[in-house]
Amino acid sequence: MDKCYWDRVAADYDGEIFDSFTSDQTGILARHLDQFADGSSAAADAGCGVGKYLPALAARFASVDAYDLSGELLKQARKAAADCENVRYFKRDFAARSAKVFPVRFALCANVLIMADSSIREAVLRSVARLVESGGHAVFLVPSVESALLAHHRLVEWHRYDGLSADQAFIASAAPAAKAARQLAGGLVPIAGVPTKHYLREELTIFFRHFGFETLQTDKVEYGWDTEFASPPDWMVAPFPWDWLVTTKRF
Repeated sequence: MDKCYWDRVAADYDGEIFDSFTSDQTGILARHLDQFADGSSAAADAGCGVGKYLPALAARFASVDAYDLSGELLKQARKAAADCENVRYFKRDFAARSAKVFPVRFALCANVLIMADSSIREAVLRSVARLVESGGHAVFLVPSVESALLAHHRLVEWHRYDGLSADQAFIASAAPAAKAARQLAGGLVPIAGVPTKHYLREELTIFFRHFGFETLQTDKVEYGWDTEFASPPDWMVAPFPWDWLVTTKRF
């Protein structure tokens, strides 16, 4: 994976990567962590970024191993969890077969499996599979194809409210057709110009099964429309955009 890219992103992480944990409108992320909380066992954050989830994990488990590719992100993660004495930090490239991990009963992997290259996504998931003990659980947060399509629909609707015809609104909202169609077929949706892997709900069950994870349930983590658009209009309410939250058990 591109360590240099994430080192650069670290300089303005909050400006470029939104905070899924605090943006979660219904609190489902915290409830899932509560479901697996165990004060006598270790957990892991596989791709911790700047550590948004670390305080919540540290409060629910005996210890937490925080892994990330970027040393700059890990520096910020240490600051975010400065009051948590039960967190260890490891610089690891999960796309490498040689990435050393310490198996745990529970792992969180939040918006990590998003790179455009499928071979890298698969390599990362193999490392996560090594991280989770047999019978243990992993919770994955990933972008939703269906939500991206809904966001496009709302953008078209917005243009209609502003007086454009149906055809004009669609053209104003659409990316160049041929390239966009090819990318969407693979679940790639541009975020800030970067092709980002999004998943169909049914696709996730198949994907995780290939790497030793049984899908137990799939839920929506809903966010406000301000995570999709700058200054969305007041009429743009539910249904809201979402990520998929996938609860799995390691074979």
